Amino acid sequence: MAFTFPDETLVAANWWINAWSQLWRGETPSKIHGRGFDDGGAPEWTPEFKKWIDRGAEEHGIDDYGHRLKERRNPDPRLRTTRAFRKLRKKNPKEFEVLYRTVVMRSSLQETAEWLTARAIRNEKPERYTEADAQILLICAVEQTLRWW
Repeated sequence: MAFTFPDETLVAANWWINAWSQLWRGETPSKIHGRGFDDGGAPEWTPEFKKWIDRGAEEHGIDDYGHRLKERRNPDPRLRTTRAFRKLRKKNPKEFEVLYRTVVMRSSLQETAEWLTARAIRNEKPERYTEADAQILLICAVEQTLRWW
């Protein structure tokens, strides 16, 4: 009999995977300049780039007028995600690889299992991975990452 996770565990893991994926993708804008020009004749920034530039200043504690902002008690979610992923990579590298491939590279569990198996063969290791194995590693990775997030 195959092991299955409770539905609420799968739903929660899927929610976090999507949330972290959006944080990774929201990191940098894809375009810097739009098609228009400002009053001085320079190319205008896209709204996404302007927002990204403003967010960067805020993260470094500087407002629009060059004044230092009060330190935030909790760092922004993207920074928290990066820190949690780094801890996972250090403590559980295999779980990190599965989570990274799922969140950042948008690989399916089947693709991840094939990649893990190919790597094991390349490194002359006896392990062979199935989609179920990848799912177990992914759920464990989400659970562990949430402890640090």
